[in-house]
Amino acid sequence: MRRSLALVAVISAFLSFISPSGAYAQNKGYDGTFLPQTYVSDPEKPILVMLTASWCPPCNTMKKNIMKEEEVESVLATMNVVLLDVDTDDGKRLAPGFTKAGFEGGIPFFCILDKNGEPIKSLIGSTSKGNFLKFLSFASKKE
Repeated sequence: MRRSLALVAVISAFLSFISPSGAYAQNKGYDGTFLPQTYVSDPEKPILVMLTASWCPPCNTMKKNIMKEEEVESVLATMNVVLLDVDTDDGKRLAPGFTKAGFEGGIPFFCILDKNGEPIKSLIGSTSKGNFLKFLSFASKKE
């Protein structure tokens, strides 16, 4: 009986190893230093993280105006876009990790992570459509 239980355990472990439970398991280069994989819907796309707050006027300008511009939306569609409210539990837990990427507490804070979860470029504050598009272009410069 013990042998069959041990065999079942070994087979189960092997099967869980060879058949990933989702796309995240296939992205072996992603280490989750800045953002847990559960936030990444497509592991083949770069990631845009925005640290924001509902009460922040510059954040709201970016979300409701600049990020809604057709040309910007088109670029954002090629990325994983993660909005983290710094006043939520997740935001409070994850935001300090972005200090390594340039976050000093000012919002909105934008950080582009490559598909392995490594920071490429960051931006602090509200900006124009043109400057935001230029910033987003860095997502395609490092693969």
